[in-house]
Amino acid sequence: MGATVAYVASTFPVLITLGQHKVWVFAGSAVMLALSAWVMYRPGHTCPVDPELGRLCDRTQVWNRRIYWTSAVVWGVGFFAAFLALPLRIWLDV
Repeated sequence: MGATVAYVASTFPVLITLGQHKVWVFAGSAVMLALSAWVMYRPGHTCPVDPELGRLCDRTQVWNRRIYWTSAVVWGVGFFAAFLALPLRIWLDV
């Protein structure tokens, strides 16, 4: 596992910088997720009356929600791994 981390870090050195600024990375991505949730679920959001455009809009909304919730789950797993896993492990070892 250590060799894999060393290879990835040497191949993509920007990951080291992102890791050093993980609070800002997670805060920025949380803001973007919140903004996209507001855009998807805002009041008064309707699809066009035209049947074909309405079907297309509905299908697009379904895919937007799938992608959004997948992204939110991935963000949550990353947040847990980056901020909660180690303190939880230390707390449980006491």
